[in-house]
Amino acid sequence: LNQRAIYNTYKKEHGLMALSFMVPNGIHYIIGPYSIRQNDNAVLNLSGADDFLMNLQVAHNPHVGGNGNILYAAYGDKLFNIRQCIISAHRGDELNPLTEQERKENTGFNAIRILIENAFALIANKWRICSQNLEFKLGQKNPHAAAQLAFCYLLSNMSVCFHGSIVGATESFACAPPSIE
Repeated sequence: LNQRAIYNTYKKEHGLMALSFMVPNGIHYIIGPYSIRQNDNAVLNLSGADDFLMNLQVAHNPHVGGNGNILYAAYGDKLFNIRQCIISAHRGDELNPLTEQERKENTGFNAIRILIENAFALIANKWRICSQNLEFKLGQKNPHAAAQLAFCYLLSNMSVCFHGSIVGATESFACAPPSIE
């Protein structure tokens, strides 16, 4: 592992980052790893997640995609630029205040965000490597960090399949997790 490739001169640290999605049934998908040198929007572009979500929708319904028609979208942090299938809370300012409808949508987005952040916090608390600030050279002392992260997500997803989502995602979205058989 090339140490320069994963060193961020701005933050003055080595690191890897991954893009993670939680779907309504409580299952997490992880895409990556990417160098911490990339910002979140660059990682989103590199992942191809927006194109993947659009292609998935078009495969199930050929009428999707034209004139901005989409069946579903992923919710992302405010720091993400809005994409075709990835949306975030509405932003307003003094010159362009939010409408009443946009404020209501932001309230709904905040409720979803709390649910998702709680799910990620549970994973970080359960698996030390998911939240550890690695103050050492990853390639020399932990060359398998990315594989370990993916394995932690696998174990967490298995727990969701056996016990349901601890944070209430399966109940909030009325979507049961898959069974393991």
